[in-house]
Amino acid sequence: MIARDWNVQASGVGYVTRFDVETSYLDQFEVHQVGGRTIFEYWIPAERLDVFNDHIVGQIEEVARFDLVDGEVAEVRLDA
Repeated sequence: MIARDWNVQASGVGYVTRFDVETSYLDQFEVHQVGGRTIFEYWIPAERLDVFNDHIVGQIEEVARFDLVDGEVAEVRLDA
């Protein structure tokens, strides 16, 4: 929803990614409800992203992309 409804309008494209992060590292951060009743995300301070990146496990996958095409949002599914 955020990639589709917010990012596309702001920059012309929105990406949906999937990746794992060590639970023991994530436990120190707060989870916030954003954008809707069912959307939750960890709030990681920008100045700590380098350390956050060190705790990513495995690969970062791009599973979908939303593009602005002729004024309409078009979804490209990449995880099929």
